[in-house]
Amino acid sequence: MGKKPATTADLDALPETKVGEIINGELYVSPLLKPQDSFMLSFVLVEVMQFFDKRMQGPGGWFITRKAEVNIGDDILVADLLGWRRERAPRIWDPDPVILTPDWVGELLTPETEVLDRELKLPLYARAGIPHVWFLERESRMLELFQLEAGRYVRRAIPLDAEPVRVEPFEALALDCSYLWTQVY
Repeated sequence: MGKKPATTADLDALPETKVGEIINGELYVSPLLKPQDSFMLSFVLVEVMQFFDKRMQGPGGWFITRKAEVNIGDDILVADLLGWRRERAPRIWDPDPVILTPDWVGELLTPETEVLDRELKLPLYARAGIPHVWFLERESRMLELFQLEAGRYVRRAIPLDAEPVRVEPFEALALDCSYLWTQVY
């Protein structure tokens, strides 16, 4: 008799200090981010959110959030960062919001999540048609951009330790991560 597939009850039973995901019927559990990783993720989130927030004189056009579920078929993933073009954004205040596949996902790679993010989640993101995926790597100070072309991701590595970078789909933003290395590392 085979192993019983994981369910949302398994996710609900996890302590708050763990992040659970169901992929191919199997439960994957990751720890919360370490403080320096959380800081990097928060820095990128704030930079992107503030730049694209019309209230802050930004161009608007995006709805950005963090640590939210991405449902792809029966799989339940938790992306570190997610973004929808404003015209496709979920109406989060509706009692039963319809959550669409995001237009952008950002994942912070850690030793605990790198295999999960690269080998299991990235192919699912491609299958779901997510056009842009970022892998942020604190240790190497790199951003890996994956752009969906003809159903497959094309990868480009971008250093984050020197000059500000403009990266799809947020080319209007000059993302300057040099602050991270002077403040935290």
